[in-house]
Amino acid sequence: MESINETQRKDAYNVDPCLLTVEEGHNIRDFDSDRVKKHIESLAANIAENGVLTPLICRREEIGKDDRGKKVYKYVIIDGECRFRAVLLLNKEKHRVFRVPVILEREQSNEANRISDLLNTNEFLRLEPVELGKVYQKFQSLGLSEKKIAQGLGKTIDHVKDCLSLVPPQVPIVPQVPIVPIDADSPPPQLQTNPVFKQLIPPLTDDELNQLEENILSDGIRDSLCIWNGVIIDGHNRYAIAQKHNLSFNVCQMDFHDETQAKIWIVQNQFGRRNISTYTKIELVLELKPLISAEAKKNQGARTDILQKSAKSIDTRALLANIADTSHDTLSKVEYIKNNATDEIKEQLRRNQLSINKAHKNLIRQSEIENQKSKIAPPIMPDGVFNVIYADPPWQYDFSETDSRKIENHYPTMELHEIKNLKVPAADDSVLFLWATAPKLPQALEVMQAWGFHYKTSAAWDKQKIGMGHWFRGQHELLLIGVKGKISPPQTENRPPSLHSEPRRLHSQKPDYYYQMIEQMFPCANYLELFARHRHSEKWATYGNQIDS
Repeated sequence: MESINETQRKDAYNVDPCLLTVEEGHNIRDFDSDRVKKHIESLAANIAENGVLTPLICRREEIGKDDRGKKVYKYVIIDGECRFRAVLLLNKEKHRVFRVPVILEREQSNEANRISDLLNTNEFLRLEPVELGKVYQKFQSLGLSEKKIAQGLGKTIDHVKDCLSLVPPQVPIVPQVPIVPIDADSPPPQLQTNPVFKQLIPPLTDDELNQLEENILSDGIRDSLCIWNGVIIDGHNRYAIAQKHNLSFNVCQMDFHDETQAKIWIVQNQFGRRNISTYTKIELVLELKPLISAEAKKNQGARTDILQKSAKSIDTRALLANIADTSHDTLSKVEYIKNNATDEIKEQLRRNQLSINKAHKNLIRQSEIENQKSKIAPPIMPDGVFNVIYADPPWQYDFSETDSRKIENHYPTMELHEIKNLKVPAADDSVLFLWATAPKLPQALEVMQAWGFHYKTSAAWDKQKIGMGHWFRGQHELLLIGVKGKISPPQTENRPPSLHSEPRRLHSQKPDYYYQMIEQMFPCANYLELFARHRHSEKWATYGNQIDS
């Protein structure tokens, strides 16, 4: 897109999107919700066709001067973040939007004027009750009563109360008293530690702790230790280093109403001072769940006819999400991970080595697999040894195009280590025919080696129907051949072509042609099919949990 339509507002500026930024603390929309995402996509489609017709309301701030001495500004968005996100979406899709119309907020504006600007736009008409509740809560923070809010907006008091009841109460900011300096000539005070408080603070790694000690020995303890009733609530590592080296430090006395308020402050304090992952942040907030639940119950209003669900439950989860600055959906995923994941997975999440969505998806999938496996009797490996092994392993995939196409929807899959650890009754001199899709080729070779076979060659099955895929849309599968011991190739007249074309049938069901091909290549052998769905003939022994009884 080369240009945008000129706005009808004469007081609007046309601004490069790169100079726009979002006003912190004024979000009322849940940008993770499907409804808002669809709204932004709709806006993007409209902007791509017609341009940005409605100006954004912004505050202009000077950020420096250019080479010619001309002032350079950034524009902080007060209203219009949905339109701004739609522009970013278009830019990401290479529909370049070079200029966006903005209107500067009125001079000497305050919080009330900013909210008033919002209420004068069409955005306000599309807000959900919970979002309206956040707007009304902001008015309350400015000292307006429910009655004045209702009168000013032409709403009923019941409407305002209903919307406010859907919004969690704001967590108060705990005031600090002035810092109390400690005389450098005096010995450092003996402070107490509370294990409950300390465990709310993510521990430093050894490298981080060593770096902190080096900095303190070089520059001293510059940040004050925060204490409450003689107990450290922030600065445990600094205090330990001060004791080790007999260093002086300052303290900041905190004034909390109770231990609950102290814990909430400790958690929130980590968000602003440490580069912690989103998972760690939400993990900390979930530690407060029992306390928040009790607080939410205490703050629950008298009205119970607004929603069918428990007001306590809604307020508790909303307040937890509010403290963590995340969506309800992400909060729920982290809670599930916290209760079900291994320590290794949790550590990867804390170090930003794994995303919350992927970890949650993998855990849900694994639960589904285990549930299916629990309903199926384990197969029994047949007696004896076999010199021809035919296997179609139930590979487990890391992704699926849609839920309806998940492998687990068709049959229970197995993890790679489970397949590799299978005790295959192969004769000392035997041959293996092993199916593998193209993405699973490396794993198939690992399995072949784990079972004691050496790779020789491969054939391919053309399914004649195109499938899904991220690089190529798959239309073939590979049949690998491996040998163990001394096994000769088939006679020349029994060697088939490497490509067979036949339409695919049920999910993962292979053509009967390959039974005939194997029998032709190696006649008069002992045949075993692993992971079989049915018994092909009396010639074949089978191992599989889908064989008809």
